[in-house]
Amino acid sequence: ESMQTDRIQGDMLAWSPDSRSLAYIGREKTGWYTGILMLATGQGFAIHRPLTDHVRVVGDLTFSPGGERLAFVALRPETQLYTVMVQELSGGTSLDLFPGDAARTDSWSGTKAVDRWVDTGHLLVVYSCGELLGKAACDQRVEISISDGSQRPASRESYKALETAASPVVNTRSYDEATYPQMFQPNWSPDGTRVVYFDRRDSPWVLNIPEKQKYWLAVGVEDALESKWSPDGRYLAVRTDGHVNVFEMDCEEQLDAE
Repeated sequence: ESMQTDRIQGDMLAWSPDSRSLAYIGREKTGWYTGILMLATGQGFAIHRPLTDHVRVVGDLTFSPGGERLAFVALRPETQLYTVMVQELSGGTSLDLFPGDAARTDSWSGTKAVDRWVDTGHLLVVYSCGELLGKAACDQRVEISISDGSQRPASRESYKALETAASPVVNTRSYDEATYPQMFQPNWSPDGTRVVYFDRRDSPWVLNIPEKQKYWLAVGVEDALESKWSPDGRYLAVRTDGHVNVFEMDCEEQLDAE
């Protein structure tokens, strides 16, 4: 089961670079808005294992270029402060990149977002350094070393607003709306031959562009919230308000044609 939340905090689904593993946020008994960092692997992605212990994961799941590490945003319940952490897939304790009071980057909850990995050992992070009427009014961008936790200001060409950095990443393309169905949150496959989208009822569909054929993705009656293509385009993950579904796109019996 997936985490229960109606808040957007970047990617809540993340494929490993080799398309063999899917990270997601599982549901925890404490309620909404935070969950457990999970990894689905194996045949049919049927093996599910937790990657973290006693860590309230919020979102922004981001694999390192080699796929050996996963960065994410977490919430400390005792202080209600956000932080950024890194977890090795091989195991061990999660590394907190804003330890102790360093997470208090503003007078509120210290909102943070993972922008991207610069390389295997360095992470680009955006955080709030001041707020006005409860909204971020000042953003700070830093490059953090995973080995020693040191920070340095990010280069200006890498600047990205906190709101943008905290938004889910999708593959976007320009298209003629007159020749396509009405699409909400369209997300193109890596090769551009398919696009997954949600209709006005939050049901997920895939349009095969060369064949001009669309298929409904069988997720039951739950609302679709997020979609994520694997890097090789073979798999598509769809997060609903209750579950995470994985479809093998070359196996059409898993899809219901309209």
